[in-house]
Amino acid sequence: MSRFIPEGKSDMKALEQSEALASAKYESEEKEKEAVSLYEQMRRNHIIKEKEFQEKVKQRNQLNKIGERELRFYQELEKKKEEKELSKKREIEGELSRFESLKKSKLQESKSNSVAKLNLSKTTSIKKKVTVKPKITKTKESIAQNSPKKDSEQRGVNIKQSRASRLVTGYSSSSEEED
Repeated sequence: MSRFIPEGKSDMKALEQSEALASAKYESEEKEKEAVSLYEQMRRNHIIKEKEFQEKVKQRNQLNKIGERELRFYQELEKKKEEKELSKKREIEGELSRFESLKKSKLQESKSNSVAKLNLSKTTSIKKKVTVKPKITKTKESIAQNSPKKDSEQRGVNIKQSRASRLVTGYSSSSEEED
């Protein structure tokens, strides 16, 4: 084998290599121009998936269509449900009207009773209770007994006596009121 390369063949290889590099460079530039942003790619994928989902839902709905017999059955159930609701509503309205009439009659009775009470109260006399407060006076003996004691003891006795007098003055027995 000779290592000698003929003149025409060496130029061809170099030319092919340069053309391959140029075409690869051109293709990469074209791809960059055609490159879609991430937002656009995601948007396209979303649209495609949405269409697929809509088709699946459409197929499911087509498989589960109701027949005439089933439709009548469901319509009858709806009618029964509406009738029950209407009967409950009528019953509630009847009870409410009955309650309102009872309320009005009670109100009229209470008004007539209050008028009768007013008439009775005009004929009766009103008595006021008068209470007599007892007067507590200190005697000379009590003053004399307290004087030899210390001031602190005297104050304590006076406080106790004043408390006792307050308790006594505020109340009277029922026998005193009747006299």
